[in-house]
Amino acid sequence: MRPECFLPFPEWSVPTKEEVTALLDISGLTQKQAATLVGLKDNNGRTFRRFTMGETPIAYAYWFILCQYAGLSNNYKNI
Repeated sequence: MRPECFLPFPEWSVPTKEEVTALLDISGLTQKQAATLVGLKDNNGRTFRRFTMGETPIAYAYWFILCQYAGLSNNYKNI
């Protein structure tokens, strides 16, 4: 994943669909589990499917929560 995906929001670059998929793989979560983790009322993981298909960019808050869950919080040294 690109370093600019781990910056504070003003400098943050939206992750690509491949980066979102990689983060889900690292976390070990399904799309449905990821949706539940970030507080989405998404019963089938449709929202995260849109992120991994590149239809919709992932929100910073969702990305940050998933990074925390996956143990990548050390990448956020400037926050």
